[in-house]
Amino acid sequence: MEMLRLLTLLFESLPFTDVSNLDCVSFKPNSTNIVVQNLHCNGSHGISVGSLGQYVGETDIVRDVYVYNISMSNTTDGARIKV
Repeated sequence: MEMLRLLTLLFESLPFTDVSNLDCVSFKPNSTNIVVQNLHCNGSHGISVGSLGQYVGETDIVRDVYVYNISMSNTTDGARIKV
């Protein structure tokens, strides 16, 4: 699940499974006011903030992102920032 230029969003109790070689949740540049809670990720990269600094001269902001009560199994990473 990738997010691009989001303003306010709530994800709750979503059972993502078998998302091999993908991010379970990825916050893209300019994502703000997001809550993700009660989520299970299986077989993914985990939760990422990604693609920051991809375009020269662009300011990338990710703020007010809250992640609560997340469980992960068989993930390559837990939480990460990709630049």
